Amino acid sequence: ARQLGVLEELVPDYLRDSAVVSRQTLVTSVAENLDFRLPSAWSAFPGTAVVLAGARERPVMRASARATGDALPGSTVQVVPECGHDIPFRRPDLVADLCLSLLGG
Repeated sequence: ARQLGVLEELVPDYLRDSAVVSRQTLVTSVAENLDFRLPSAWSAFPGTAVVLAGARERPVMRASARATGDALPGSTVQVVPECGHDIPFRRPDLVADLCLSLLGG
């Protein structure tokens, strides 16, 4: 919960919900995340993207964000200060503003 940036008041819910996930499901999920590769069609996406990474993320996550942004022409990569893997929790204002701007709002 701490590494994912779960807010303190949500930790009991997170722990309760996590306790029902089987070990096999967790191992499979982590393995799939580690094996993730961008789809070949990513670079042909006609829109733009803003790829976020927290400044407190592990270096491999920031590198992955840069590679994701670099693979899509016109996209941007933004490293968010004071955040780890918890940007939506810590900076919901930023996420909402970016979504609205991408959607033309």
